[in-house]
Amino acid sequence: VEIALDKRIPMGAGLGGGSSDAATVLIALNHLWQCGLNRQQLMTLGLQLGADVPFFIFGQNAWVQGIGEQLSPIHLAPAQYLVLTPHIHVSTAEIFRAEELTRNTNPTTIAAFFEAGNLPTSESKQDSVSHRDENAKQFHNDLEAVVCQRYPAVKACLQWLSMHGRAKMSGSGASAFIQLQQSEMVNDADLYMRQLNIPNQLAGVALFSCFALGLTQHPLYNLSA
Repeated sequence: VEIALDKRIPMGAGLGGGSSDAATVLIALNHLWQCGLNRQQLMTLGLQLGADVPFFIFGQNAWVQGIGEQLSPIHLAPAQYLVLTPHIHVSTAEIFRAEELTRNTNPTTIAAFFEAGNLPTSESKQDSVSHRDENAKQFHNDLEAVVCQRYPAVKACLQWLSMHGRAKMSGSGASAFIQLQQSEMVNDADLYMRQLNIPNQLAGVALFSCFALGLTQHPLYNLSA
């Protein structure tokens, strides 16, 4: 098999591009070669390639624990995101080795996620979305402070985005993003981005910017049933 990859997601961006590519290849080869592996078997195989690969094979929004192998499906409302990625590579290994990294944060449980209104229980979905937005501040990324200290461009992206929403860092960086509120969701992404007048660079580093739609399922979800 010869595979040509037209890569659109920047490397080292903290967006799971490499992991999603690996997951997609496993799903496709399983289908092409008629191996007959089910989703769980593919996830077990994918874990050998990377901690994030099982999530993409799982193929839907999930609460992830362990080293990436414990997944629970969750419902998230439709979402839109503005993403900024400085043209730098953040080493995940470097960040996890950092002495200043906070390692004693109280764990957030899926039960707490429910209580914060991030998932629908007996409430309507609209009520759930409102509670999620109000309580998002209690969920944070411990890696963010370390990355911002070592990579000024990431900090600059977060500061710029914070003028337009609640800015967060994706994974171990380098990408930063905001989720548009339900009342802000747009039909014309190009117009929205032009109106924001997104800078070409921050902290002396060129930027990649994009508008992303949240998915409820992997495009090949039904191939790995």
